[in-house]
Amino acid sequence: MGTCGSKIPRPDPSISSLTRPPLRSSGPGSLTPLWLVVLCMVASLSAGCMTLQYGWQPPVERLQSLNPGVSTPADVLMALGEPRGRGMVRYIPEAAPRNIWFYEYVETDGRAVNIKFLLVFFEKERYEGNFWFFSGMDTETKWFH
Repeated sequence: MGTCGSKIPRPDPSISSLTRPPLRSSGPGSLTPLWLVVLCMVASLSAGCMTLQYGWQPPVERLQSLNPGVSTPADVLMALGEPRGRGMVRYIPEAAPRNIWFYEYVETDGRAVNIKFLLVFFEKERYEGNFWFFSGMDTETKWFH
């Protein structure tokens, strides 16, 4: 089970809606960039000839240089670069949560969408493994190393 997002403070009931400052969706955890991507994707679908790219191609060929239980987050940064996001994941409720980094790339020409995701897992500040998938992937590929 995993979660992501940001908390929005609950409005103070003692302040009327006329004097309460408006909630803004800016800063860390904001969904504004996501809405811009969705808006651009919708615009590209209507245009039909525009290509939209979001993120960057994960350098999966560099995964071979990482050793589970040995490589550190610094090693992962050197091999793969800065991730697009970070978080925590828990495989089952009884297990301790693990840090996770993700890399993503989305490309569409208005007719087809090409998606690539690379999830990198850490256990106690050591590289544990990865989960790499993309649209059109062969179902017989071993996903988790």
